[in-house]
Amino acid sequence: MHTNLFIIAYPCISITLGTLWEMIEFLADYFFKADMVNGGLEDTATDLLIKIFFAFITSIIWYYRKMKKKENELSRYKKAQL
Repeated sequence: MHTNLFIIAYPCISITLGTLWEMIEFLADYFFKADMVNGGLEDTATDLLIKIFFAFITSIIWYYRKMKKKENELSRYKKAQL
């Protein structure tokens, strides 16, 4: 259950942090004229899409590594029982 929850939680947390960063960029541009968002809407949309894509890729990699680790532990347990 914990592993399945992580598959959903990790991308959500990552996407939330990415969205907050985009808001910080906007606010810095608005209040301090920081020029952080050079590309406008296209820059923001591209950044968010890349963050979403890599959040899911990372969670999938983590999931399969976790499953492989569980399989190894299970095989070690079975060998110890023999």
